[in-house]
Amino acid sequence: MIANGSQKFESGIDEKQNILKLAKGRIDAIIMDINVFEYLKSDPQIAKVASLLQVNPKIVQDKTLHVTFNNTPEGKKWCDIINQRPSEI
Repeated sequence: MIANGSQKFESGIDEKQNILKLAKGRIDAIIMDINVFEYLKSDPQIAKVASLLQVNPKIVQDKTLHVTFNNTPEGKKWCDIINQRPSEI
């Protein structure tokens, strides 16, 4: 809908700013990962407005998570650790 112009949108600087704009009524909705929202609720500014917002329980899209490491011995070490234990992450 965004691509065909039937749904207007506004890009945000970051998730925190989007939450604050939503809480102030400057925008009607945002799409973000629920885990990011839960994490950001520990921010004092977000904590003040979190009770004004509600999360739609319908998942819009289930995405995979990717981790990037520096191409150094230390980065390779951590990459190997992550790759050995994917079920615990």
